[in-house]
Amino acid sequence: MSKAPKVQSITPSAKPAAEAKEGAAVDVGETERRVKVITAMGYPEALVRVRLSEAGNNVERAVNLLLDERTGAHDQRRKRRCIKKLRNGLLGDPYATHNEIERMMKDRRCAQTLTEMVNGRSLELMQGLLDLSSSSDEDGEDQESSSSSSGSSSTLMEGSPSSN
Repeated sequence: MSKAPKVQSITPSAKPAAEAKEGAAVDVGETERRVKVITAMGYPEALVRVRLSEAGNNVERAVNLLLDERTGAHDQRRKRRCIKKLRNGLLGDPYATHNEIERMMKDRRCAQTLTEMVNGRSLELMQGLLDLSSSSDEDGEDQESSSSSSGSSSTLMEGSPSSN
């Protein structure tokens, strides 16, 4: 008689299914623990779950995504403040305006923001700032002409947020 190798029959067993359920329970528990860790840092739970999902349950990557999002909002507020300072100083005394621009350029963050905004479009930017300043000084006089001039200036400053 020839000895043939024994072939194991492939039958589904309950053991792998139980292991999968247990692994899923561990994953859910681990995910909940990670959510609690990040929410303890002060982030809203819904946003934490979204970022954790985007990061593939990697806490470090999720926190980096949340920080990048928060930093972007901070940069937008900083840009709005610099634009508002510059716009408010443009129509005043020329000597005071010069001093204000000098002071703003000494502030490293403000200078960087203004440089990014100008980026080769200095004439257009300055015209847009002047148009916005003059239209904000008019108290409702000739709204149609001021809205058309501020509309054109808003397209010039498309990368910068409007000040509210």
